[in-house]
Amino acid sequence: MLSLKLLPIAVFLSSLPTLLGQIYQQNFDALTAGTLPAGWTANTGTWTVQTTGNFSSPNAFGEAAAGARDTVMYTAMTAIADMSMTGIEIVNTPDTMTGNIGCALRASDDGQNGYFVLPRFHVAAPYGEMFIFKRVAGVYTLLTNLPTPAGNFPSLAAGDFARFKCAISGSSIQWKLWRNGTAEPGYQTFTDSAIGGTGKAGLYSGNNLDGTTTGASTVDDLRIDNVIFPVTDANVFWSPYTWYSDGVGAVQPNNINGGSTFAQSIYYGAYLKTKFTGTLRPAAFIACSASRKVASGPF
Repeated sequence: MLSLKLLPIAVFLSSLPTLLGQIYQQNFDALTAGTLPAGWTANTGTWTVQTTGNFSSPNAFGEAAAGARDTVMYTAMTAIADMSMTGIEIVNTPDTMTGNIGCALRASDDGQNGYFVLPRFHVAAPYGEMFIFKRVAGVYTLLTNLPTPAGNFPSLAAGDFARFKCAISGSSIQWKLWRNGTAEPGYQTFTDSAIGGTGKAGLYSGNNLDGTTTGASTVDDLRIDNVIFPVTDANVFWSPYTWYSDGVGAVQPNNINGGSTFAQSIYYGAYLKTKFTGTLRPAAFIACSASRKVASGPF
């Protein structure tokens, strides 16, 4: 009979949204210009592979002449509650009617319902701003607009590239926007519970000024993931006195310091509990490391 002796281990969970499974990743370079990529459904506007606005040559995805609030959805995915999107977009002339790309989260196939996260770029500091909308039965409501933190954009000019990440889990909407080449910042957060259930991810076009028309808007190196939220999320409870975290903030009710990027434990009996509800689709894993071996197990 084979017997195993368990050794003390350290368990690390990233404070970034934890990826449960990659749904989509594409740099569009191998696709035919002028075509709609497989799996996508355009609701308004003409969304195709573009040969301009690309970060990794030669292609990007978007609209050559976008209309404000045009949407395209990745309808090939299964509807889920929690998701994230990452990408990079070219900055057109700030504070003009030029176009930008934003994220659609937990959206219906027709884009009539969902959350929409849209960047806006400016000629002066802090240079970046994010607008969060909800759309219910086709009616948009602005939930909030927040400037990017200092340091996300040391400067900004037309032709620069901006990276974005946006995510939703439960009632938490998170996003980050920063200039390519600068350090990736932390998330900004807003809470809203108007749109529950499940939906799809997609793209949303807007502009740098309020108006009804925009210029080109494109995205490159796009990725969609199924996620859960970080160790500091209030829905994740860590057993007291058994976990160490790297944050410098005050200890939260879930026993993790605010601002933590990971939690680790070497104590037998250490546990964590979650209050998330829903269906766990792909397998998720906690990475466990010891001095002599590396192992992983289902979460």
